[in-house]
Amino acid sequence: MVLLEKRVSLKQSRGTAVSGAAEAAEVTARLDGEITELSEKLAVDRGRKDSLSREISERRSSLAAIDEPTLRERDTDIQRVLEALREASTTCEQHLRASADLARGESELAIAAQEVATASSQIAEAESDQLRERAARAEIVPLAELAEEAVSSEAIHLRSLLTPNLACPVCGSTDHPHLAHPSALNEMVATVRRRREELDAALAAIDQRLGAATRTLAAAEVRRTEANRVIDVARGQVSAAESAYIEQRPILSDLCSKARVEGSVPRAPDSQGASALAALASAAKAERITITGPLADAQRLRTEIDGLQREHDALARAIESIIRDVDQRRSELHAAQLKAKEQMVREAALAESLGSIDREITPFLAAADLNNEALDADPADVAIRLSAVAQEYDALRKQVGELETTQQRLVPDRSAAAASLDHARTQVMEIATRLNQRHLVVEEKAAARAELLGGEATASHRTGINEARRTAREKLTRAREAKSSTAGAFQSANARCEEAASGLEVAKSRRASAEVAFNSACQDIARSPDRISALIATDPAVCRVLRSRIQEIERAVNDADAAALTRQNDLVRALGGFDETTDAEALTIMVAALAAEIGDLHQRTGVLSAALARDDDARRTAANLSAELDTARVELAIWQAVDDAVGSASGDRFRRFVQGITLDHMVQLANDHLHALTPRYRLARGAASDLTLHIIDRDMGDEVRSTRSLSGGERFLVSLALALALSGLEGRSSFVDTLFIDEGFGSLDAETLDLAVDALETLQGRGQKVGVITHVAAMIERIAVQVRVEKRGAGRSEIRVSDGMGSASPAMSAQ
Repeated sequence: MVLLEKRVSLKQSRGTAVSGAAEAAEVTARLDGEITELSEKLAVDRGRKDSLSREISERRSSLAAIDEPTLRERDTDIQRVLEALREASTTCEQHLRASADLARGESELAIAAQEVATASSQIAEAESDQLRERAARAEIVPLAELAEEAVSSEAIHLRSLLTPNLACPVCGSTDHPHLAHPSALNEMVATVRRRREELDAALAAIDQRLGAATRTLAAAEVRRTEANRVIDVARGQVSAAESAYIEQRPILSDLCSKARVEGSVPRAPDSQGASALAALASAAKAERITITGPLADAQRLRTEIDGLQREHDALARAIESIIRDVDQRRSELHAAQLKAKEQMVREAALAESLGSIDREITPFLAAADLNNEALDADPADVAIRLSAVAQEYDALRKQVGELETTQQRLVPDRSAAAASLDHARTQVMEIATRLNQRHLVVEEKAAARAELLGGEATASHRTGINEARRTAREKLTRAREAKSSTAGAFQSANARCEEAASGLEVAKSRRASAEVAFNSACQDIARSPDRISALIATDPAVCRVLRSRIQEIERAVNDADAAALTRQNDLVRALGGFDETTDAEALTIMVAALAAEIGDLHQRTGVLSAALARDDDARRTAANLSAELDTARVELAIWQAVDDAVGSASGDRFRRFVQGITLDHMVQLANDHLHALTPRYRLARGAASDLTLHIIDRDMGDEVRSTRSLSGGERFLVSLALALALSGLEGRSSFVDTLFIDEGFGSLDAETLDLAVDALETLQGRGQKVGVITHVAAMIERIAVQVRVEKRGAGRSEIRVSDGMGSASPAMSAQ
């Protein structure tokens, strides 16, 4: 029974072993194909890797033949030469502009001097004509007054009473010349009036000429002063440009010699010097173009080497991955082969066991008239029938069956152990080969690394370079600041000294001219200079009183002379017509009438005297007003010249002029900071508008660009340079004592970020406050005092003040 049951079980196990062997054979075939495919790919990748290694070696040889460090050094030298040439060309341009301003100022000074001389001669001529016309008017005024009295209504009435050959009741004369020809008197009076009106018109015209000449003289004086100022400024600029060029010339010569640029540096910053500098710049650019090609080839080779090296490394990683896949599949193949062998061995063992069982039970089956087919067809029935037979042999066959089973079970283990041993030996050999290859790769990498930086560690080398660069930048910044302040002070002092010397020379010349004119005038009036000096030193109020008194005395003398002449004429006329036979009573009556008439005349004289006094007051007031008008005209001419110089329709010309000067200073300071941050760019004033800024790209041949064409990081650096320049404007560190920067650092690379932070730390070291809002980790690490806003959720946050080293103040909650 046991054999029958065992036979059934073994038959089932045999079927399982057959199917397992078939599956293992399929897996083995599949893995074998995959291993073959991976091996072919591995061979292709190894061939490509070897080819890449050869290409990398060839390009490294070509790169070494180019001698890139020497070319880089030469290119740097030529860049420095170009920079120095740009500065020298700028100095030459400043010298040429200043020379042109100087020539223009001298021309304007000559024109202004000619205008001053012409206006002075016109004023002298007008004053001479004024004196002559006033003297003529003073002579004709008494005649005009007499003529006015002669044609007055009273005189006409008296003449109407005259009778030919009868005595005049006024003068007693019997000769009446105007009685027969009354129009002759009117014509004479009209002639006198016309003459007085002509003199008044001539005096008014002379006053206008004098005023116009005075205004012209004032304007010419203003233009002459402005021309002198322009000349002084231009001379200072010429001197400053020459001094700057003297400092730049030896530096430029050394740089040209070092860079092996052919050509000589001009000695003077004139037009020929500018042409020579332009020729040097062209030669330097041509030299740089010859270097640019090899450098571009070196950069291309370096880029190709990097790309090939990346491909080489990728292939190495892919080869290692393929090797791992092959190893894994070989392990799986070995396991599948072992499993197939095991299943085959098991199937053979099971077949042998079945054969053994069949051989054992065949006698029993034969004894029971059964065969294997019957056993396969109905095992249960056969089992029942053989039960009796099996029981008899059970005890004897039991031990034999166990021994045979043990022996058959050990056979697959032995075969598997032998196969495992062979596979292990193969793997050991392959692993040893790969280990040798990796040792060679490691040695090659170590040798290549040893050639870089002299074997020095990258971190220590970078730290040393950064420290040296930071120290050099700080020294350069301090030197530039000292140079800028010293140059500004020297130029200011030199300009003031030249201005003072020029003013002293002008004052000495004017004093000598004034002394000569003063002595000549003293000789003309026959007075000693001491006497004239004493008179000039007299109090102006006393002079005005004396002048007024002299004028009154002169008027009184003129009136007295006119009255005496009139009375003399009256006396002559009276004596000429005196008749001794005249009746005394008639004379008494006539005297009474004349006395009454004289009283009337005295009354009229009083009225006329009052009118004359009022006229004199009006004339004095008019004279004072004329003097005030002349003063106002001179002042108006000065202010008109100032308005012509700095005025505009909108009223912002002077403000824009001052803003332009301030912007020039700020652009100069910003360029110093921008050179330290990024030497590629430089700021410049716009030509179309006085207050616009442009960017000069030095790497693109000094191309003028708009500030909008810059990238975010470049625009941030330019803004930072302008902010730093604003903080030190006018050389006063406290002009802007607080600087806030909101973000912008995230667009900078590591090196530029270090430069920007160094600049801010330098600004902070001068005592100014710098505030930064940033999320850049590298920036946060270098901030000494930090105000942190930390989110806590639910719309709440905390504010902490930290010293940058981990210690923090108590937090404040914010909603």
